[in-house]
Amino acid sequence: MWVCPKCGRSFQRQNQGHYCGMAPESVDAYVKEQDEAHQKRLEELVGLVRSVAPDSEGTIKWSMPSFQSRTGSLQFSACKQWISLYVGADVIERFRDDLEGLRHKKDALYLPYEQPVPWETIRQMIKEALREES
Repeated sequence: MWVCPKCGRSFQRQNQGHYCGMAPESVDAYVKEQDEAHQKRLEELVGLVRSVAPDSEGTIKWSMPSFQSRTGSLQFSACKQWISLYVGADVIERFRDDLEGLRHKKDALYLPYEQPVPWETIRQMIKEALREES
C-alpha cells in the first residue's frame, strides 16, 4: 500500500497517479494546473474537442475534464507520461484498426506526450464519442 504524501490517500500501486486537492472549476483551469511541459498538448486536445463539438459543455467530473453533448460524452485526464482519453468502448472498437502503435484499453486511449498524435483519427473519435454529425 502506498500513501500519497500530499493528500494522504492510499493506493495499491507505488506512486499511483491521481489528483490531490480540490477539483479545478473549469476545463481551462484544469489545463493550467498541469505540468507546463504538457499544457500545449492538452490545449490542442481541448481546442480539437471544441472545434468538433462547439455546442458541447465542458465541465469537471470525477476531478477531470468532461465534455457532454446532447447525445454523448468524453473525458480526459493528464497523467505523468500521457493523456488518458476516455471515449467509450464502442468508439475504441470502431477505430481499433487505426490505433496501431497507440496503447489503449477497453474504453480509453493513451496519448504519450513524447509521441506524435494522429490528430485526424482523434478528431473522428471525438465526433463519434460526442455523436456529432460530419
